[in-house]
Amino acid sequence: MKGLVRDFRLAVRRLLRGQGFAAMAALTLAIGIGANATIFALVDSTLLKPLAFRDPERLVALNEVPPPREGTPEKFRLHNPATPANLLDWRERSRSLEAVAAGVEAPFNLSSPGEPHEIGGALVSTNFFSLLGTTAALGRVFDAAADSGGAPLAVATHAFWLSQLGGDVNAVGKSIRLDDEPYTLIGVLPASFEIPGSRADVWIPLRMVAGNRKNYGRYLQGYGRLKPGVPLATAQAELKDIAARLSDEFPDQNKGWSAHVTPLREFLVGDVRQPLMLLLGAVAILLLIVCANVANLLLGRAAGRSTEMAVRTSLGASRGDLVRQLLMESLVLALMGGGIGLLLAAWATDFIATQLGTASGLALHGDVRMGGAVVAFTAAVTLFTALLFGTVPALATSGSVQSSLRAGGRGLSADRVRGRWRNALIVSEVALALVLLAGAGLLARSFQKLLEVDPGFDPDHATAMRMTLTAQRYNEAAPIFQFHDALFRRIGALPGVEAVGAINSLPIAGPRSFTDFYLAGEPIPAPGTAPAAEIRIVSGEYFKAMGIPLLEGRTFQSGDDGRAPRRYVVDEALVQRCFPGRDPIGRHIVVPWGEDRDGEIVGVVKTVHHQGLNAVAEPTIYWASAQAPSQRLDVVVRSRMPPKQLAPLLRDQVAALDPTQPISEIRGLREVIGENVARPRLLLLLIGFFAGTALLLAGMGLYGVISHAVSLRTREIGIRMALGATPGSVTGLILRDGMTLTLVGLAAGLGIVLVGSRLLAGALYGVPPRDPVSLALSASFLAAVALVASWVPARRAVRIDPMAALRQE
Repeated sequence: MKGLVRDFRLAVRRLLRGQGFAAMAALTLAIGIGANATIFALVDSTLLKPLAFRDPERLVALNEVPPPREGTPEKFRLHNPATPANLLDWRERSRSLEAVAAGVEAPFNLSSPGEPHEIGGALVSTNFFSLLGTTAALGRVFDAAADSGGAPLAVATHAFWLSQLGGDVNAVGKSIRLDDEPYTLIGVLPASFEIPGSRADVWIPLRMVAGNRKNYGRYLQGYGRLKPGVPLATAQAELKDIAARLSDEFPDQNKGWSAHVTPLREFLVGDVRQPLMLLLGAVAILLLIVCANVANLLLGRAAGRSTEMAVRTSLGASRGDLVRQLLMESLVLALMGGGIGLLLAAWATDFIATQLGTASGLALHGDVRMGGAVVAFTAAVTLFTALLFGTVPALATSGSVQSSLRAGGRGLSADRVRGRWRNALIVSEVALALVLLAGAGLLARSFQKLLEVDPGFDPDHATAMRMTLTAQRYNEAAPIFQFHDALFRRIGALPGVEAVGAINSLPIAGPRSFTDFYLAGEPIPAPGTAPAAEIRIVSGEYFKAMGIPLLEGRTFQSGDDGRAPRRYVVDEALVQRCFPGRDPIGRHIVVPWGEDRDGEIVGVVKTVHHQGLNAVAEPTIYWASAQAPSQRLDVVVRSRMPPKQLAPLLRDQVAALDPTQPISEIRGLREVIGENVARPRLLLLLIGFFAGTALLLAGMGLYGVISHAVSLRTREIGIRMALGATPGSVTGLILRDGMTLTLVGLAAGLGIVLVGSRLLAGALYGVPPRDPVSLALSASFLAAVALVASWVPARRAVRIDPMAALRQE
């Protein structure tokens, strides 16, 4: 132990003598270690930290799986909501599940002093909290036996209790008004209660009536708790078997449908897993580049310490003593880098968590902490880094001491050994830098392709205002239609407004609404084989306000009300799938939405990407709100007025009609599209930053290697120039050395990219993982940087005075 303490003191004194070198090495290490600590903090809080529920490893999500349909993403298939009847059957027939619960999120209008506003809410089965193992911090949660009917009850989150009820400890038992109806608050959840991705502030009981198969809409999310000792695979197999039996027993609703069981954490944060894993891989590669770079710095520094090492050996120091001393210096450098890196991570984590939370819909901001796990991880990375970048220089330096003595202090043999190590390290730096650069190039090309996607509407000069009409006042078609009509007339009279309309679910930003349909007059498809389409309910001049072109026929008119025959507007994708080469106008389709709704196609509009720019644009059927009223309302206004300027005017019009009606949000459609591409943009920026850092480090490393080589070849270059070598030939000689190392590194890096590029496939859109354009541009850019890094010392070499170089000997 005394020896280690002595080595530590010597290492600190040695590094203090070379403060410039120590600062450069520590800052370089801080970049790599800090980046790893930052991403690990996100991974730990999102993917590793257990959910705050009882035995969270036994909690699962239960979903139905529809028959395969062309263009339907796998995540939509595996995460499809379930019908109430099927969930009840799963609960009754399953022997693997200890309990089954259900829930669906829905906004509520909160009546409170001041301006009315919308809050998040959820309807859940009365056994929901007992399934999670959650108890109330104040009052109680729902009881499955006592709360299945009767007076409306509510349970609030801790945040709602603080913000809306002022943290009143006597709030339990009091009434809160949701959608203009009184609910008795029976409990407040603990502050630690959190369901990732949920925006619910209040929870109310959901009644599930056994045997009700008329309501076969799929809108409930299922939750389950595995019995102790039951593996996930067993529950999966059992529910698939139950789903197969339900398919045979109730083919009209279930033919071809199956079931899927997912660990609850994976279900809740599944969309974030891939980008976080990619970022974790990127920072690991960056750390390797950092280690190679610092190892090269240490090897370069070792050239001036050969005599010192030889003297220490002559005084009795063994090779082990030298290696230990050199590794201790590396450890001190790593500790300095780790400390700075942890400070950088503390700053960067909050920023990235906010951006990632916005892009993914998860409430990460403020929930990511630099806790014990992150500090322990950073300490482990620091020690690993010290060994990684310190071992090679320590062995190379200590192993060539006798060669340095025999060479009279010049250390020519040692220089050759260190040179080979430095060349190997720079090749590895170039190879790893190409991996990151190629990844960034692929993501950049993918992002460009994504931005080039036509959403099907014109987002410029269009503003969307979302609200949910209060159920107690707008519970029938007549008041809903009257509100729409009056609001549209008011907004349409505002200066500069060109068109105003509404839809029940805004493209890209709204929830999915999907159902089967079939063509009237043709054989009814067998259960599970009918085509499917998005269903959207529109009113006013919606298509004009959105900038969706009309291709055939007409859009909805004032006569398309509840007294008229049902009429539909469909999109181009549906026509191409169901009426290829035929005129769809006047044809009838049947939508079994609760009841068979036979309607005439009166118009065809351009296909819209409802589920995001990177999702296949599904066929869509539009209904007139007057024939199928909806309380959810996304009002779209086309105006030259910017959204921020238009927003207060829109709020005034709503308040003039109904001062108790809250508005959820007002934003431009450009902002909606921007939010849809926020995740790929963030991933591109982070990977691009890491790739740029790697490129800079690789360039600096190559510059250092070539500069050192030039200094060792000063006499040789002087002789060549004295014998008539031209500056061009000397420059070519130096460039050849640098570019040879670069080409070897590029070849190695290209091999790694070709093998591992498929790991990036899920994050790409419209670009193959081995896109030759991206790979060629990445390799060319890296080669250009390497050429510049080699050219600078080459230019210095041709300025060597031959006589001065020869006099050194």
